[in-house]
Amino acid sequence: MLGQSCRVLQGEGTDPRAIEQIRSRLRRFKEVQTVIRNYKKDGTPFWNDLYIAPVKDAQGVVTHFIGVQNDISDRKKQEERIAWHANHDSLTELPNRALLADRLDQALRFVRRYHLQLTVMFIDLDGFKPINDTLGHSVGDKVLKVVAQRLSQSLRDGDTLARFGGDEFVIVLPNAGNVDEVNSIAERLLVNLSEPYEIDGKALTLTASIGIAQGNEDIKDPNMLVQQADMAMYKAKRRGHHNFEWFSHDINKKVERHVVVRHEIQEAMANGEFRLVYQPIFNAQRQIVSVEALLRWHHPVQGEVSPAEFIPIAEHTGQIIPLGRWVIEQVCRDIGRFRQLGIEKVSVNLSPIQLSRSRFVENLEQILEQYQVSPAQLMLEITENVLVNELTHAPELLQTLHDKGFTIALDDFGSGYSSLRYLHELPIDVVKIDRVFTSHIGGQQGKDSIVRAMLAIAAELDMNVIAEGIETAEQLEFLQDKHCTGYQGFYLGRPIAIEQFVHLIGAQQ
Repeated sequence: MLGQSCRVLQGEGTDPRAIEQIRSRLRRFKEVQTVIRNYKKDGTPFWNDLYIAPVKDAQGVVTHFIGVQNDISDRKKQEERIAWHANHDSLTELPNRALLADRLDQALRFVRRYHLQLTVMFIDLDGFKPINDTLGHSVGDKVLKVVAQRLSQSLRDGDTLARFGGDEFVIVLPNAGNVDEVNSIAERLLVNLSEPYEIDGKALTLTASIGIAQGNEDIKDPNMLVQQADMAMYKAKRRGHHNFEWFSHDINKKVERHVVVRHEIQEAMANGEFRLVYQPIFNAQRQIVSVEALLRWHHPVQGEVSPAEFIPIAEHTGQIIPLGRWVIEQVCRDIGRFRQLGIEKVSVNLSPIQLSRSRFVENLEQILEQYQVSPAQLMLEITENVLVNELTHAPELLQTLHDKGFTIALDDFGSGYSSLRYLHELPIDVVKIDRVFTSHIGGQQGKDSIVRAMLAIAAELDMNVIAEGIETAEQLEFLQDKHCTGYQGFYLGRPIAIEQFVHLIGAQQ
C-alpha cells in the first residue's frame, strides 16, 4: 500500500456515502475519520477504521496527507454479536421481545398503508413443564428448538415469529386475510406441533394452545393485540388444550374482574372481611355428628361474594395459601367450642395448590400443635382433581396424612376424573356424593341408579358415605333406605355461624 491511493481497497460493498465524505473533507484540506468497509488483495472484506490528516509546511500550505488505517473487523464482529443477542433468543435464534416490539410497529405501518388487518397469535405449549421436570432441561431445550423450526416452516415471508419467553411464542401476521384464513393457519400450526418429537431416542408428544387477536389500522398500540391474544390463549387452555380461541371483549371483562378481585382479596385478608360458617352433617338418626367449615366473604360494598368466584381466583394467584392457613387456624380456634356441644370432628376443604407445597404436612402439624388440636378432630376434604394434579404426589401425601390420624374424605365424588382405583388404592375413609347426583333422586326413572351404585361400592369397601345437597324429604328417605351413613343439605341444616349451633343443638334435644 506504500505510495498508493486508498481507492485500491474499495469494492462493491464499500459505502459510497463514506467515500464522498472522505473526498469532500480532502478537497477542503480537513481531517477525516470514518469507518469504511474495504477489501483485501484476495477479495476478503474487512472493516477499516481510517484516519487521514493534512500536513502543512512552514507557510501553512498543505503539502500532503498522512493516512492511518486499522483493521477493526474483529471488533465489528463482536459488536454485531452483541447487537444480535440483544434482539434474538440465543436458544431458538428467533426474535426476542425487544425485536418483536419493533416488528409489531413495522407491521402496523404496513397495515395502515394498505388498509389491512393485523393479526397476532400467542402460542403456549401444553404439558411442557413435565418434560423439563422429568427428562431435564437439555431435552426441553431441544424440544423448543424443534418447535421453533416447525413454526417457522409454517409461516410466510413477511410474518414474524418470536419467542416470548419459556415455552411461549408470538406470531405477527400483517396480511393474514379473513377469519377463515386465520383459522386455517391456526389449525395447520396445531397439527404441525402435535406431530411426535424424536429427542435423544425418545418419542415425545406435545400439543399447543393458541390465542388469536386481530385489529385494523386504527390500533394505537399493537402490543395490546399481544395481551389480548394471551388472554384468548388461556381461554383455549381452559377449553381443554390443543385448541385455539379468538379474543373477545367478554374475556377482557373477565380478566379485568380477575385483577380487581385479586386486589380486593388482599385487602379483605388485611381487613378481616373473611369469616367461617359451618354446615352440619347428620347421621341416620338426624343427629349432628360433624360440621363442614365453609369460607364466606362479606365485601363492604358488594355484600356477599360467591365462593365460586373468589376461590378459583385465589387458587390461580396463590392467595389460597395464606387464605387456607387462616381457615385451618380459625377451625382450630373453634374446635374447642364444638367439642363442648358434643361435636367431635370438623371438616376442612383443601386446595390442590395447598397440597402442592413441600412443607404442607409440617405446617399443618405446627398449627395443630399451637392450638392443641388432635388430627383425629379434623376431616380433610379433597376433590378428585387433586388425584390427577401434576403438582402433587397424592398417594404418598394422603398416606402420610392418614398415618398421622387425619380422616380423609373424597369430596364431590363422581363429578370429576372418577376412577374406582382411587377408592381401592388410596387411604380414603369417607366418600361424599356430589349434589349433582343427589338432586336426581326421585326424578326421572333410572337417574338415581348412580347413587345406588355409589352406595353399594362404598359398602363393599367398608367406607362411610356422606350425601351432599339433600333438599327434600324424599331424597332423605331414599338415602336412609339405602343405608347411607351421613347426610348434608339445606333440608336438614344450612351453613350457620358457630354461635347459632348452641340454639340448633338445643332445639334437637
